[in-house]
Amino acid sequence: MHFSCPLGEERKWERNAIPLELGGRSCVLLQRPGVVGGPRGRFGGERCVTSDLIVHGIPPNDPDMGLRFSDDVAWLLAFATLSEVQVSSWTFNKKTVHRGIHGTARVFRPPLNLGNGEQMKRYLEEVWPRFRRFKRQRKLREVIHYLLVADRDGQPVEVQLALLAIVLENLKSTWARAKRVPVKKGRFVRPNSWDGDSGSWVGFEELLRRMLSEVGMRPGLKRIVKARNEIVHEGLSKRGAERVSWYYEKCMGLVQEYLLTAR
Repeated sequence: MHFSCPLGEERKWERNAIPLELGGRSCVLLQRPGVVGGPRGRFGGERCVTSDLIVHGIPPNDPDMGLRFSDDVAWLLAFATLSEVQVSSWTFNKKTVHRGIHGTARVFRPPLNLGNGEQMKRYLEEVWPRFRRFKRQRKLREVIHYLLVADRDGQPVEVQLALLAIVLENLKSTWARAKRVPVKKGRFVRPNSWDGDSGSWVGFEELLRRMLSEVGMRPGLKRIVKARNEIVHEGLSKRGAERVSWYYEKCMGLVQEYLLTAR
């Protein structure tokens, strides 16, 4: 993705552009002509520049602000596409700078419909304030990175599931800290406001269930927790690869739904 700040007269945007208002800042996400309308499968596994992000209102003496802004947009696009979206170059005050990237495009089962501009616009504008507010507290950039790594081809399915177990551990732990759940000897313990014995140890499953229920999610967790425990404590699964893949898909869907729903 290329980021730039416009100077002088603005151009007129066509159907390959999504106008955005992100945190009070106007910008336009513009897909390049060679991308619009063509088969997306041709980009699978490739390193390619598909889009430009035009950002308005960046102070002329602060290019880093524009780059931080664009990097955050790239992280949200990475989550939406399950591809390693990165800013490959930027233009500021008529100067263009390039930087090395290592990401590749994926076209298999993106969480959002990339061809639906209205859906992408709604997603970016609704998720933006939450992402910027919680990206450090909940380690959201790291979470997205681990989702991308987990979904790469050619890995043992136990490795993929282990990476998602790390993601779930991070999400429940950062949630618990944000809720000021007490910690004793390195473990979360029950606060006075919760049912049960105050000060007793709170396990992974209960914290995960409380985190999910806060945003209205009430999935069955028994089999997911059992698969997580098996990978964490025993390493290789006793189950067949097909069954472990099923657990992986369930965990991936759970994380994606939570990140789209969490406030």
